This record gives sequence, structure tokens and C-alpha cells, in this order.
Amino acid sequence: MTVTAIGLTDTLVDLSGEAAFELAPGDKKEDITYEYTVTQADVDAGEINNTVTATGKDPKNNDVTNTAS
Repeated sequence: MTVTAIGLTDTLVDLSGEAAFELAPGDKKEDITYEYTVTQADVDAGEINNTVTATGKDPKNNDVTNTAS
């Protein structure tokens, strides 16, 4: 089942300019790396929380989503 039109959203990094991609069974996307500058608020909080969500379409045009933190 190929998933098409996969787009990413991230709670810390603006990914709106990134192109959508697709994944077929057995495919894998190489690591995607983005930079984030730690803020004083992060230091004060003692941690950095981040969540990325991938959303795409299955062959029946249904939404498929996966989230990682």
C-alpha cells in the first residue's frame, strides 16, 4: 500500500516549505534533520518537548497519520 502526499508538521520547526513525498511498501525515507535553537524558556523548563506528525493518503484516498514525540 503506497502512501502518497506525505507531509510533515512539527511543533518546534516550520516545515511548511517542505515538499510532500510518497512511500511504497518496503521503502524508507532517509533521516530528515532540522535545526532548532534552544531558547531560555527551554532551559528554564529543564526539557525540550517536540512532536512530529506525518500525514498522507492511502490508495483509497483515506488519510493516514503517524505521530512521534
